Amino acid sequence: MQYPGEINALSSYGILKGQTAHYYYYYYLKSNNSSFILIHTRFLLLFALVIMATSYSSISQRERNTQPFFPNSATHADQCRFVCIYPAYINAKKTRAQGRRVSKSKAVDNPSVNEIRDILENAGLKAIVEANRLYCREESREPQYRGRVRVQLKNGDESLVKEQFKTKDDLLFYLVEMIPKLKTRSGNQQQQQQQNQQGGGKGKKR
Repeated sequence: MQYPGEINALSSYGILKGQTAHYYYYYYLKSNNSSFILIHTRFLLLFALVIMATSYSSISQRERNTQPFFPNSATHADQCRFVCIYPAYINAKKTRAQGRRVSKSKAVDNPSVNEIRDILENAGLKAIVEANRLYCREESREPQYRGRVRVQLKNGDESLVKEQFKTKDDLLFYLVEMIPKLKTRSGNQQQQQQQNQQGGGKGKKR
C-alpha cells in the first residue's frame, strides 16, 4: 500500500524505503500518544544522520582534498590557477616539518615575498604578491610572516610561459640560486664579513 505525499518525501531523501517507511508512517497516523511521536521522530532524525555520515565517509579524504577550488572554465592564464610560493619553501631557518622544500644547504635566510616577486618578474614571469595570505604551517600570525607569491607557469593554451620553468620545483631552485645575488643581499653579506674580520682581528690582538 502506497501513501502519497509523506512517504514520497521520505523516500526522496533516501531515509526510509519499502516496508520500514510504511510501518512508521502507519503508527505515526494511528497513535495519539505525543511521547510515541516524539520518540519515533527522534529515531528518524538519528537514522537520517547515520545515512548521511555513511555516505560522507564513502568519499576518501584524498578525494575531498583534491576537489578543484577554481571553476572548470578557468585556464592556466587565470590568476586562480597560478602556482603559489611561500617564503617558507626556501627558508633555511625553517625545517622540513615547518614547510621547507629544498635542502638546507641550498636554502636562503628569511626570503621575502618582494624578493621572490622581483626575481621572477625579472625572469619574464607574471608574479603577484598576496600579502595577507598565511602559510598553514606558520606558527606566528604577525604581519611580517604573512604573504605568498602567485606565479603563472602556463599560458591559456597549456604551453609554458618559459621553457626554463616547467614545475614549481624549477622555480624554487631558481630562487635559491638568484636571491643571494641580489644587491641587498650581497651588501649585507659584505658587512657581515667585515664585522667578522674585525672581530677576529681584535681577538688576535688580545
